[in-house]
Amino acid sequence: MGLTRLQLKGFKSFADATTIEFSPGITGIVGPNGSGKSNLSESMRWVMGEQSAKGLRGNQMADVIFAGTALRPAVNMAEVTMTFDNRDHALKSALKTLVVRRALYTDGTSEYAINGKTCRLKDITDLFMDSGLGKGSFAIIGQGRVDEILNSKPETRRDLIEEVAGVYKYKLQKKQAENQLATTMDNLNRVFDISHEIKEQLAPLAEQASIARDYQNQKSAYDKLNKFVLAGEIQTLTAQQATHAGHLAELKATQAKLETAIKEGQASLAENQQEVATLDSRLAAAQDELLASSKQLEQKNGQLKLAQQQSEYAASTRSEKQTALAAAKKELAQVGQTLTDQQAALTKQTAALSANQAAQEQLASGQDAGKEALQKQLDDLRAQTVDALQKQATARNAIGEIKKQLARLGTTTEPETTVPAAPAALTESDQALSTAKQHLTEAEAALATTEDNLQTGQDRLAQRQKQWYAALEIVQQAKARLKSLQEINEDYGGFYAGARAVLQNKARLEGIHGAVAELIQVPKEYTTAIEMAAGGALQNIVVATERSATNAIQFLKQNHAGRATFLPLNVMRGRQLPSNVLATLRVMTGFVGVASDLVTTRTMYQNIAENILGQLIIAQDLDAAVAIARASGHRYRIVTLAGDIVNPGGSMSGGASKHNQNGLLARRTETDKLAAQVKTMQAELDARQQAINALRDKLTALADSRTDQQKTVAELRSQLTAVQEENHRLHEQDALASQQRSLLARQQSQRETQRQELSAEQQQRQHELDQVTATLADLKQRTDTVTGQIDAAELSSSEKAERLNELRTEEMQLSQTKARLETQVTTAIEQQHGLAAQVHQLTEFLTAKEAPTEHIDTAALQEDISALTQRIDQASQQIKTWQGDKAQASVAVSAAQNTVDRDQELRHQTLAEQEDVAVAVDRLKNQVSSRLSQLSDDYALSFEAARAELPADFDLAAAQKQVKLLKRGIDELGPVNPTAIAEQERLQKRADFLQQQQDDLLAAKKQLETTMDEMDSAVADRFLETFQGVAKAFARIFPIMFGGGEARLTLTLPDDLLHTGVDISAQPPGKKLQQLSLLSGGERALTAITLLFAILQVRPAPFCVLDEVEASLDDANIDRFAHFLQQYQKHTQFIVITHRRGTMVAADRLYGVTMQESGVSKMVSVSLKEFANQ
Repeated sequence: MGLTRLQLKGFKSFADATTIEFSPGITGIVGPNGSGKSNLSESMRWVMGEQSAKGLRGNQMADVIFAGTALRPAVNMAEVTMTFDNRDHALKSALKTLVVRRALYTDGTSEYAINGKTCRLKDITDLFMDSGLGKGSFAIIGQGRVDEILNSKPETRRDLIEEVAGVYKYKLQKKQAENQLATTMDNLNRVFDISHEIKEQLAPLAEQASIARDYQNQKSAYDKLNKFVLAGEIQTLTAQQATHAGHLAELKATQAKLETAIKEGQASLAENQQEVATLDSRLAAAQDELLASSKQLEQKNGQLKLAQQQSEYAASTRSEKQTALAAAKKELAQVGQTLTDQQAALTKQTAALSANQAAQEQLASGQDAGKEALQKQLDDLRAQTVDALQKQATARNAIGEIKKQLARLGTTTEPETTVPAAPAALTESDQALSTAKQHLTEAEAALATTEDNLQTGQDRLAQRQKQWYAALEIVQQAKARLKSLQEINEDYGGFYAGARAVLQNKARLEGIHGAVAELIQVPKEYTTAIEMAAGGALQNIVVATERSATNAIQFLKQNHAGRATFLPLNVMRGRQLPSNVLATLRVMTGFVGVASDLVTTRTMYQNIAENILGQLIIAQDLDAAVAIARASGHRYRIVTLAGDIVNPGGSMSGGASKHNQNGLLARRTETDKLAAQVKTMQAELDARQQAINALRDKLTALADSRTDQQKTVAELRSQLTAVQEENHRLHEQDALASQQRSLLARQQSQRETQRQELSAEQQQRQHELDQVTATLADLKQRTDTVTGQIDAAELSSSEKAERLNELRTEEMQLSQTKARLETQVTTAIEQQHGLAAQVHQLTEFLTAKEAPTEHIDTAALQEDISALTQRIDQASQQIKTWQGDKAQASVAVSAAQNTVDRDQELRHQTLAEQEDVAVAVDRLKNQVSSRLSQLSDDYALSFEAARAELPADFDLAAAQKQVKLLKRGIDELGPVNPTAIAEQERLQKRADFLQQQQDDLLAAKKQLETTMDEMDSAVADRFLETFQGVAKAFARIFPIMFGGGEARLTLTLPDDLLHTGVDISAQPPGKKLQQLSLLSGGERALTAITLLFAILQVRPAPFCVLDEVEASLDDANIDRFAHFLQQYQKHTQFIVITHRRGTMVAADRLYGVTMQESGVSKMVSVSLKEFANQ
């Protein structure tokens, strides 16, 4: 098989349609850098299935489409076609010629075709698989492959051998098997956990089913006897109802007689009450008259007293007004004097303010004379100073330059300073040579130590990884178990069907808080006891209100989802042991506590916990439970820590049971415990992983250090050679140094003459500098004098300004004082006016004529008072007479009232008794109706049918007692799961099914493990076989490529063929055997090329593209490289992309890639064989 043609269009820089014909032998592709040569090898890789844009030197696959240039537009597609000669059917096809095409459009659409028939990318990769052209083959080798060999670690270099060995499909199959095994293990763990849970659920279900069967038996006996009891009770209640009805008729007759008597008594009572009313009217009129006379008497007395008070008040008021007038006149005189004083002060203040303002105007009009003349004189002195400073700077600069020249002459006075003695340099060189040899020895020793540490660390890493995988398996098993428990909890496994349906849909139902088992926290030591004693009550559902419970029950009915018990928070009340009973129990041996006190829950659920557990007593063991039951009169349920129960009434239950291992509380406890364990184990596993990562990082650092140390050894060897060459050079320079010292001696005499001339010039410049300095001192003194005069003038101005500020401040103060005095004057004037008005008013009051006082006749008032007193006495006597008559009439009213009250009380008692009898009759009717309904609803029987079935010797009392015993027995069974029997059968079937699945999964696990072992064995065998072949070929080809020497490939871990790395050791001619990293650059490149040729020999490819792999070789090695190509071309068709002349010479046909148009590649070709023949 061979490649016959390559066609490109729009691929990268090949914008135009380009066709390259290939023939057997060596085809060379040449061209300058950047002309697009490597695009040809990339186009071949692209057609053969390359999917990595980065592998094609792009960021995205669309980058392979010609993007256009400044002169040429972009194209909309890239297309590459390869034609193969398949007459030997090396490719898996019956066709002798195969044309493979791949195209990509700018919209992202791809096309694949084989011989013009559209296909998939997978079809193309399958076509090349196992043909030497598939993924990982060495059909196309670029410079990157050489760098990969040179720079990779031994473990990475192993990948080359694996690619040659073709173990990729085995490793892929193993990876798939590992994934399948992981899935199988997950399924197996899940099946195991579910099966385990189901088996654990079967035990309590068996107990629940047994209870359900017992319930059914007792319920059947109860129903049979209860029908007779109901019929007997109906007969009895009907007879009682007839007796009560007769008594009710008698009571109604008695009530009629009492009604007649009451009417007669009420008529007599009305006559007596009328007489009393008449007397009340007379008494009221007399009392009104008496009251009116008393009021008139009081008014007359008040008028007499008022006349006396008015006379006394007039005398007192005149005295007070005279005193107020004298005080107002005195105050008016004082205010007038104060006003006079304040007006005088205001006049004085106004004059002071005017004087101050005049002084300010006079002071501000002054002018400074002579200041401008002094300022002009100061400016002239400053200009002279600037000129003198410039001269001073010039002199100093000249002196500084002379000193620099003298200093430069002084630096070369000693010839030995510039030209060191030859013996000292040679001594230093000898020391450097000795040091370089010592450093090389130390570096080689450090390299050996690092390699030992690396090997030890790799062994330790393998051991820790083994431990990590073992720990990982344990964690995965625990996680699988935890996940199973959590899924069961989330699915409410173990709950009754009704409770489970409500809890699974609580998001849809309003007011659902959860099951009791979810809302209480039970310590582990009490789990068994509470689980056994509370039983099905733990599945009761806590809801917000009765409405929430009603909605949930309606939901169960509508969906036929079963039954459930609901506990509304707003009506549930806690139950507790009486304090005296609790006090007795607390001192008893073996008393643990009351269950409600031993669990914890939120405050809002405390009543729920107390309702269910408030009267449940927990004892240490069964003996203690029996003793506690006796002490409490067998009224409460007692449960031991082991789960044995003493029921109210004395019955006992107990024995061995697995219920405590799979109950709701136990499963919740196990879930919490397992979650904590998983968290701890995961933390430990993470710590192990971190330790492994740290060790791996350390090993990586050691490997890097080994590489660095290998480079250091190579560098030290190069440095040693350089030191030796330097030592030889110093000997040659010794003679030259002697000649230079003689020359420097002659130059020293010339420098001495220059130094003397510069010293004389320096003295002259210094004299000029001293004169300028004296001039500056005189100018400074004169400037200071003028500056003092200006400062004195400015000081006088500042004093005037200060005085002006003082006057302005004084003006402000005077203005404020004036304003205050003006306010005081205004206030005094207003006060004076007010006092004058007050004096005027008082004077008018006293001088005005008083109004005449009303004349009051006191004698007439006294006569009226006497007449009224006599009238009041007469009225009082009449009232006493009528009150006596009223008392006699009231006695008659009281007697009649007592008679009526007595009859009414008898009537009331009769009515009350009627009501009681009527209630009794209604109650009997309801009881009869209830029993009739119970017969109809529960047993579908009428009373007549039930009565017909009654035995002749039926004893109702005995039957009622027996029914109570049966009912008590049913109640003592506790909550009954009516679906337990069917649920047990269903779970048993599922358990059998899961067991079969578990067996199948175990068989699949074993098969997968066997398959993985076979894959590992196949990989190891193929790897070893391929490695041995490549190593043998490498050892044979190396002397050919290097013209001698030897090389070998070695395994880093010969005992671990699945993880071993590959080391390369080479010994070029004239050198010792050493690692690849210690060779020179050209030697390393040629060694890598040799390895590639060895791989090609072991796994020949139908054709091989070499993309500038020999770029770093020297000319001698290029010739060997080209010679090998010529020798090997009979086995493989070579396409060589190169710019090396030696490789070009070896080619049978050359293609040139040019870029005459910027950004667009073109092809030219010539057949060298045809040219040679011509």
